[in-house]
This record gives sequence, C-alpha cells and structure tokens, in this order.
Amino acid sequence: MQPKESVVSKPIGHETVIVMECLKATRKGESITIEKISETLVNLRRKNRPEVLVSKCALKQVPGGFYSEDVATFLYYLAQGIGYAVYENDGSFKLLDKAFVLFLRFLEEWFAENPKMFMALSLELEFGLEEMMYALSHRSSQ
Repeated sequence: MQPKESVVSKPIGHETVIVMECLKATRKGESITIEKISETLVNLRRKNRPEVLVSKCALKQVPGGFYSEDVATFLYYLAQGIGYAVYENDGSFKLLDKAFVLFLRFLEEWFAENPKMFMALSLELEFGLEEMMYALSHRSSQ
C-alpha cells in the first residue's frame, strides 16, 4: 500500500498513541494501564512538537499522575465491548491475540494517512520494528 502524502499536517489520533503504547508494553511484559498511557499523552502535549501532533483528548490530573476518559473508553471497549483484551484485578489490561490483528490494521491505515507524522510519532514513542514483529508473530498465531 502506497502512503498518501498529505498537504496539510493533520494530527494523528490519540488512538494511535494508545495502540503503540499497548503493543510496546505487551512486548516488554509491562502492564497496560490507563494512567501510564495518559502520562504519555500528557508528555507529548507538553513537548508541543509540530512534527508530532496528536489529536485532543480528555486528560485530567489525578493524585499520582494523569487520567484520560478517552484512554479508559478505548481500553474498556477492547476488553468488555469486543473481547480483545482482559481487564486484570490490578486495574491493568492484557491484550488477547486477536487484538494484534486489529492493531496492525489500524497502524497500516494511520501510516497511509500521514506517513511523516506516523514515523515522527514512532520515533518519539520509541515504537519500532520489535513491536511490529511482536504484533505480527501474535497475529499469525490466530
């Protein structure tokens, strides 16, 4: 699939950040939490870099960090809405293998829409080949 060049840089959806952070955490064996992903979104917003524009999402400061209703909705929908993740007793989420198929499709679409911003975001989040290969290996186990 050939990436489409966009004339005007439109922000990448915050969903892209959520997906990248979920895949990265899973590959590293770390917990996926609303607070951790919310913190990443806050850090991206604070840097205010034009090459990494992320769409607005609801973020609020809570004791010990940040919380996003948008992140919570996304993760709870994965777990309870479509059954692509499991909500753990400690408040974290665990991806099921079928989530990798969906996430790879999302990443491919988002890359096609805005390849330059997608690559800049990937570098900023340290999301790379290891995460993609990990996702591909889980996708092919279906």
